[in-house]
Amino acid sequence: MVDIVDDNAEDYLRSLKVSYSEPLPPGCLIKVGEFHVNYTVAMPWAKDPFVRVTRRVIIEDTDECRVDTSVFERSCPALVPQCDVDAGAKCVNTLGSYQCQCPKHSSGDGFKKDSKFVGFDAPDSYRGGTGCVDTSKPVISLRGPNPKVFKICECGGLSGIMSPPKEGGDNVELLADQRRMCEDDIKV
Repeated sequence: MVDIVDDNAEDYLRSLKVSYSEPLPPGCLIKVGEFHVNYTVAMPWAKDPFVRVTRRVIIEDTDECRVDTSVFERSCPALVPQCDVDAGAKCVNTLGSYQCQCPKHSSGDGFKKDSKFVGFDAPDSYRGGTGCVDTSKPVISLRGPNPKVFKICECGGLSGIMSPPKEGGDNVELLADQRRMCEDDIKV
């Protein structure tokens, strides 16, 4: 806000009034929108007893994903995105804010686990700073000139191939027996 002091106001019966359509947000202007500032000067002795001037203030969207973080980190931390880029999250600009999106085959809100939103609201997509967690199934690739595929089973023997474990037998011994039967096929 601008504070105007009129030293001769009493001598000339002048008064100045400043009003806003809504209060401008404090700090760095991150709230997108249009505001009106009305300046009214009252002069009862003039031809027009008062004059009003309205000024439009338009706050446009800032692309938080493209700001120079070193410049705004201290002066306007609300403009610095808190995306967990180390986990693959990507910053996506939205009107008046931003989102952190996790890569394909992962889940989470994409924000850093230690995200801090002190003095300003967190973006709508913030869910506590869960980062990005890989949810894809592992892929096993067989490589080499003669790859072998081994299927494993629970202890108890391969049905139809080996005899069932001995009564009161040890499963460790059974696994060793199964391994011995297949070791000749394993090439290192």
